[in-house]
Amino acid sequence: MVTRTKKTRKKKPALGYKTDHLVSRELLSEPLRPIQIHSLPAKQSLNVLGLGYTVAVVRVVFVLLVSLLGSLGYMQEAVSVVASLHFTFSLTPLGILAGLAETALWGFLMGLLFGWVYNLVTPRRGE
Repeated sequence: MVTRTKKTRKKKPALGYKTDHLVSRELLSEPLRPIQIHSLPAKQSLNVLGLGYTVAVVRVVFVLLVSLLGSLGYMQEAVSVVASLHFTFSLTPLGILAGLAETALWGFLMGLLFGWVYNLVTPRRGE
């Protein structure tokens, strides 16, 4: 009588990722090495326009949130702070739009200025 043995299949890893290398003895036995300074990437410069747009959008979202909640009767102290910082801002529809335009302009200019100064004073490798 011939007995057949059941062939064992290798299980496919979940989601198709191979995980054999994660439990390798080679990785566990390798000593830790200190970071070599010359192997660090060079300093990178900021994208000045991207930073300007980002700061403008963040400020607009903040002022819009404060003005919407202020219209509902909440955050009156924050509304007074925003109104003291932006001379065109008020809780009227036209005042909110003017305040959003003003805060977008100031945010864009702040991002441009910060990015320009950062790129100016940050030393690059090899210079």
